[in-house]
Amino acid sequence: PNTWEWVRAQRKRLATDTENYPYRESVEDMWAHMESYYLMCGCSSLVERDADELSGENPVMALLYFDEMGFYPPPELLTTIVDAFKIYLISGGRLSLEEAMFGPAKKGVGNFAARKRKEKNYVGFEFFITYTRASKNREGKPKVNLEELAEEYIKNTYEVIPFDKDNLNSEYEEEDVDSFLRGFRRWKKKSSDE
Repeated sequence: PNTWEWVRAQRKRLATDTENYPYRESVEDMWAHMESYYLMCGCSSLVERDADELSGENPVMALLYFDEMGFYPPPELLTTIVDAFKIYLISGGRLSLEEAMFGPAKKGVGNFAARKRKEKNYVGFEFFITYTRASKNREGKPKVNLEELAEEYIKNTYEVIPFDKDNLNSEYEEEDVDSFLRGFRRWKKKSSDE
């Protein structure tokens, strides 16, 4: 239920079905005010109703984007996420919240949160490599190899999490350099293939 196809269908339903969505007019009025505000702020891309698809790979990630940027998400995005949660509840345990919100876990790569965390770490590591090598080059120091960089990155990197970060980060901190680099190389190859 939590797909861009669902959001598009929801967008059509909200635009035409006043019987099942009696609140549609008030929501649309509020969204019209937000649209004029977005235009005034120079955020014209947010006015396009399908621009939410550019803000995240799925509706939940788009909602996080809107929240982080301080923007009100389009109504169809919110109702889609609510629908996914309702489907999760109606399933009576047959669907996990993970499946309802992000689809099934992928064998060998884990659930959505695990995949996003690895991706975030690999993106951070790629930036760390570029920055460190450029700094060393400016200083006239010899180039540092990838293993040394990975070891330093793993040792010094943690995410700022406002609750029990030690517990949440323990899995990543225990990862050995070889495993991290294998994953990084796979991610890099997959990124370049896309």
